[in-house]
Amino acid sequence: MPENTAKSPARVFRSLRRLAWPRGGLRGFPAMLDRALRRKTAPHSIALGMAAGAFASALPFLGLHMAIAALLAWAIGGNLVAAVIGTWVGNPFSFPFIWFAAFESGHYLLGTQGDFAALTMSWSALGEILWPMTIGGSVVGLGLAGLTYAATLWGVGAYQRGKANA
Repeated sequence: MPENTAKSPARVFRSLRRLAWPRGGLRGFPAMLDRALRRKTAPHSIALGMAAGAFASALPFLGLHMAIAALLAWAIGGNLVAAVIGTWVGNPFSFPFIWFAAFESGHYLLGTQGDFAALTMSWSALGEILWPMTIGGSVVGLGLAGLTYAATLWGVGAYQRGKANA
């Protein structure tokens, strides 16, 4: 199969790679963000994508946040680029707070006891950690998604109105 066909594996991989890491690296990010916001994409779609990313970042599945966010955004009609950007709600500075809130709220909702300070990363304890953090992360993620949706809807709407008036 020739490489220049529309659905060739090489072209799909290149597109996915550019989505995760733009051609100009981080230097090209402001231009990419400006292009995404100036498009005729509805603020609601961008806000849904950002909310999907924020929700996914609260789940304990490190390494899968972007895939979860993209699938969720696709399912609810959100913007896929915004979903990837929305996963940045979870970052090295916010993860300790998100994980603590997810762990504690998950144990509270399940009616179980958990000691966050005594966590060890052994395979035998993984189930005792993962299930409460998934339940709690879903609740925390819904809160993060709501806040992110509202802030993004307002911000993108203001940005697009400003660009239209300029």
